[in-house]
Amino acid sequence: MFVVAGDRDSAIPIGMAATLAAAGSAPAAPWIIAGAGHGDLRESAGAGAFDSRLREFLDQLDLA
Repeated sequence: MFVVAGDRDSAIPIGMAATLAAAGSAPAAPWIIAGAGHGDLRESAGAGAFDSRLREFLDQLDLA
């Protein structure tokens, strides 16, 4: 499970990221992006960093 949250999100409490990550069937660690709000995660992390981390997650999935 790919869980990402911003530490300045005013819509969803940051603690919900940890709760969601813990509820999955496989271990997951939430990625908390410093300075990010609800709708600017990619921009706050940097497009390259965000895309790279998401690609790493997608590459590990067994979709066969």
